Amino acid sequence: WGGYSKRKGIAPGKDYYRMGFFLDLVSSVVIVIGYSSLVGQRKTIGQSLNSNRFSGDMVNCFFVQLLFIILDRIAYLFHSLVLKVAIHYASVGYWLAQILVVWPKESSFLLQQNTPLRLFFLLKLGSFLVSAMQVHYGYPMGGRVRQFHQTPGVYHGMLFKAYRAIPFAFEMQSLLDWACNTTSLDVWESFTLDDIYATMYIVQCDIIYRKGRRRGEPQPLYRKLFSGSFPFLGLIAVLFGPLYLFSSANPAQISNNVVQASLSTKINGPLGSYNLFSIPSVASMREVTEEEYAAMLTAEIVQSDDKQSSAQRIEVNPFSDDLFDISPPALYQLITTLNDTERYPLMTVEAFYSFTRPGPSTLKTIQGSRKLKLTRQQRLDLAEVLTPDSGTKQVYMKDLFPMFIRLPATGEIGVMTGASTDATIRLLEDRKSHVSFWSVCARPSPNIPGLLAADSTPNDDVPGTSSSSSSS
Repeated sequence: WGGYSKRKGIAPGKDYYRMGFFLDLVSSVVIVIGYSSLVGQRKTIGQSLNSNRFSGDMVNCFFVQLLFIILDRIAYLFHSLVLKVAIHYASVGYWLAQILVVWPKESSFLLQQNTPLRLFFLLKLGSFLVSAMQVHYGYPMGGRVRQFHQTPGVYHGMLFKAYRAIPFAFEMQSLLDWACNTTSLDVWESFTLDDIYATMYIVQCDIIYRKGRRRGEPQPLYRKLFSGSFPFLGLIAVLFGPLYLFSSANPAQISNNVVQASLSTKINGPLGSYNLFSIPSVASMREVTEEEYAAMLTAEIVQSDDKQSSAQRIEVNPFSDDLFDISPPALYQLITTLNDTERYPLMTVEAFYSFTRPGPSTLKTIQGSRKLKLTRQQRLDLAEVLTPDSGTKQVYMKDLFPMFIRLPATGEIGVMTGASTDATIRLLEDRKSHVSFWSVCARPSPNIPGLLAADSTPNDDVPGTSSSSSSS
């Protein structure tokens, strides 16, 4: 406020809007691209795009910065120093709180320990200084101000062209100017007038450039680079950048391997469904070896652009995590239905498998299933297994589980080949507690002998169990 003239009661007036707008624009770009570095994280913008998820705090900070830019423009159009002072103190308070308190607290790194944050702090200090100088000297007097059209020149013209290349920036400025100025023009006429001004300003800058050149003089190398080569490379990046960014060749692509798997089965019949067992834990989970991956490529199990690190071998536990607990009437009904193949000709066994991954956030757990019709022999064998004191040990289920599975980012689980895993299921009884549970012995089908099959097969004699098939 010390810049006010004592005699007239008004500030002499200087225009610092362009400089302040440029610093705020650079701050917005830094927030979007380097927010993770500002808060001490190591997640890059490429990783955010791959995971289809940006930080909510980053979006909030970007919105606040954009809001300050809009309010600053309104204060500039109305020449309102009161609004400018309010914006100045609000901006200083908000960004100092973020830089000195909030972000260091989130990252456990102080300001002096975070180089990107220190550089951003210097950038904001420059913005605060320009804003304070604008308050000190006040706005210039006059009508509607076109800040980019005041000083034509070669470099000013280049900067203005770069500004117009920002999507929707020029249009948003025109809309805001029309809303804040007293004018008889409608919004479309105002757009036309702004475009005429912009075109005349660019032509004026081009005339200044051409005055310094002789007729027939070839274009200098720097102009060919900045006006030809670099824009050409930029267009190439725009065309192929998204393809590269969302492809498997992106080095910033994060691992999205399975961290948890589960398996369950049930019997479906005309009188209802009966759960057999559930296995929500695994015996082992690892990435495939080079030899296994080479064999998968040879058998066309995986595609040539699939990374070896994204292929896993998962072996579920050979025993259920829950007990086989069914009421005597329901057990009798199930056994009767299985044995009566003429009255109930269709019964199926259905296997469910689910996998949990770090992302995407909307589909961390993906599920799939396979349903097979029980043959007459399988139904009779299963009925014998479920019958108390029958002596039958096991039931053989052919092609019960898929051997190779592809997990997409969206959609349903896909079986990569026709290969499948046969399973032998047993109902075992613990001698001490006299409770029953299921055991699963999985073996690969003979059409692809042993190739990466989940062939975790328990011994014939599981410690602490017997082969009796009584149910609890």
